[in-house]
Amino acid sequence: FNEHYNTEDGLHMANIAGSWLIIVKGFLGLKIKNQVLYLQNQLPDELNSLKIRLTFLNCLIEIMATKKFLKIKLLRGEKIKLNIKNKKITLVQKTNEYYVFYNSFE
Repeated sequence: FNEHYNTEDGLHMANIAGSWLIIVKGFLGLKIKNQVLYLQNQLPDELNSLKIRLTFLNCLIEIMATKKFLKIKLLRGEKIKLNIKNKKITLVQKTNEYYVFYNSFE
């Protein structure tokens, strides 16, 4: 429904940005603090998995979240600092993949 008659010529970018924020902040619990990415998977029951790519501090990372684990891959860049459920992690090129199984936090 085009209530304000403003979308007939293209995409509504504010809507797209809002959807992205719901995904990264709501479902992945993503925050940025002191140049560290904080993640806390909060997938709703209706979603089995979620996979996104994002660039942060010249690093391209891929995040795969499921009900059982979180997988982070450093696809491009030197290193990136993460905090996953209060566990500090640094990904570097040589160890560019990290898995977090949720039972390890319980």
